Amino acid sequence: MHARFAATLLTTVAVLCAPARPTAQEQTGRAEGTVRDQQGGMLVGVTVEARNLTVGSVLNVVTDQNGRFRFVALGPGMYDVTASRDGFRPARFEGVEILLGQVK
Repeated sequence: MHARFAATLLTTVAVLCAPARPTAQEQTGRAEGTVRDQQGGMLVGVTVEARNLTVGSVLNVVTDQNGRFRFVALGPGMYDVTASRDGFRPARFEGVEILLGQVK
């Protein structure tokens, strides 16, 4: 069950990699996804952390009742993203690049 948590999160984040059309004034990008268990059920209360590797800032969000998370205003740069919850092995994704106007 623990290994499936990591694999499911990776799959969901990869599926959501779709560039958005940037506007002239956009200065951020977004990262969003859904966390599921091995049976496909949504996982509520998973802490998802985005750590900016350039400036060292850290943002945390918690999955909602549908297992969804969203970082709505990430500065451009490289991020390590970690999802964790008691009873599961943390899932970590290194070097996620966020570009202006992009949805990851």
